[in-house]
Amino acid sequence: MNLDPISEDLDDLASDTVPCPACGQEVWDQADRCSHCGEYIIPGRRSDVHKKRNLGRILFIILLLIVILVTLLTIFNPPAAL
Repeated sequence: MNLDPISEDLDDLASDTVPCPACGQEVWDQADRCSHCGEYIIPGRRSDVHKKRNLGRILFIILLLIVILVTLLTIFNPPAAL
């Protein structure tokens, strides 16, 4: 019994791939993650690396806003003289 795939099956399988949004390599369209770089393939799902990067940006912006606020309060509201 021959279990090798026939050429029509291989053609059908070859069309079921999509490019990875991160690295561009072809991956199966049913895959959750790229086998080359590990990026999520399903739209709307993001990798942990991207989530951490976004969290870091948000924390940086919050810290920057706090520093600016404290600086402005110090400049425009000096302490009262004793």
